[in-house]
Amino acid sequence: MVTKSVGPLTPESLVDVVGVVKTTVNLPANVVESLKKLAATRGTSMGKVIADAIELEAYVQERRQRGARVLVEQDDKTLTELFLR
Repeated sequence: MVTKSVGPLTPESLVDVVGVVKTTVNLPANVVESLKKLAATRGTSMGKVIADAIELEAYVQERRQRGARVLVEQDDKTLTELFLR
C-alpha cells in the first residue's frame, strides 16, 4: 500500500484529495424538508440534490443569457414559459 502525506486537512486540501469541499448553508425548515424528500425520492444525498440544483441553475442562466427560453409542456400539450429569477 502506498500512501501520500497531504499535511493538515483544510477545505483547500480536501479538494485535492477527494474533489469536494464541505460547505455549510443555512436553509429555512420548509426548504430542508423539501430537500430531504427530494433526496429520499431520488435515492441520493441532500448534497447531491443541492449540487444538481446549482448545476441546473448555472446551465439555465447561461442559456437565458444567450436568448433561450425555458418552456414546460403541460398535460394538455400546451407550452408554458418559466420565468426564473
